[in-house]
Amino acid sequence: MRLYHILILPFLILLASCSSSSGEDKGSFTLPTQVDMKSYNEGQKLYTNYCKQCHQDKGQGAPPTFPPLAKSDYLMADRARAACIIKNGSEGPITVNGQEYRLKMVGHNDLTAQQIADILTFVTNSWGNEGGTMKREDVVKALEGCGK
Repeated sequence: MRLYHILILPFLILLASCSSSSGEDKGSFTLPTQVDMKSYNEGQKLYTNYCKQCHQDKGQGAPPTFPPLAKSDYLMADRARAACIIKNGSEGPITVNGQEYRLKMVGHNDLTAQQIADILTFVTNSWGNEGGTMKREDVVKALEGCGK
């Protein structure tokens, strides 16, 4: 019986350490539990190709020219608006985390609704943002309402 306890104890310790994981990524953000990882990973690739040049590696932006996406009150307040901005661009001043930005953002009208959903899933779940998965059908609906 003692041998059984000696063999099972390391297993129980290992099991307990795995189940108490905080879910934190080794990077600078934590993923919420309800994120479609396929969409998130695809969004990360698309972000690198379409967004990173202005909004930077960690979504910090380049104030006062390019607004941050990291912990961005503007981004997280209205993801439908964000979908419209990705597709159609934006012009005019916006205020992000209390700072005004005036630079025009060009749209990416070559992106599909799914690609926009993937980008939004990535950026709204990175760098301190927690937004869950953005679905293709939500983007389609948002894009129908752009400019209204």
